[in-house]
Amino acid sequence: MSATLTRAEAEELLAREGHYLDTRQWDAWLDLFTEDVVFWVPAWKSEEQPTDDPDRELSLVYDVDRAALVDRVWRIRSGMSVASTPLQRTAHQIANVVLAGSPTDSAAEVRASWSVHVYNPANAKQHVFFGLCEHTLRREGGAWKIARKKVLLLNDQIPTVLDVYMI
Repeated sequence: MSATLTRAEAEELLAREGHYLDTRQWDAWLDLFTEDVVFWVPAWKSEEQPTDDPDRELSLVYDVDRAALVDRVWRIRSGMSVASTPLQRTAHQIANVVLAGSPTDSAAEVRASWSVHVYNPANAKQHVFFGLCEHTLRREGGAWKIARKKVLLLNDQIPTVLDVYMI
């Protein structure tokens, strides 16, 4: 592994995240995140502008540490998540991965586009969510981890409920 993050390493990490979600490997997915991770999906203020302050404006998802993601996974596994009953099937695609700025040996900014095909086995309905994402990656214990994930959902007319594994 090189000292600074390469584009190939960034692509591998983002692809692995999607794979873990699609195959319901929840613990492996959680292991991709730092303890102080911020996972944010802003809402839209207008046709052109998303919210930019999650502490003062509406967000679709705003979790401020790994414990919040652990809680989400617990609700998914337990059946207590309305968005996950029944658990919908997903297929993630990540594209146009670019390194933003100048990565260092301990941190990097990554941008990408994404889409997730979602199928609900209860009613045989399907939907595609898509958008842009920004990741702040940090090297911890020799591995790159996600310290911040911002997901901009471009088609925010959500036909159903939404949870982290669908974006």
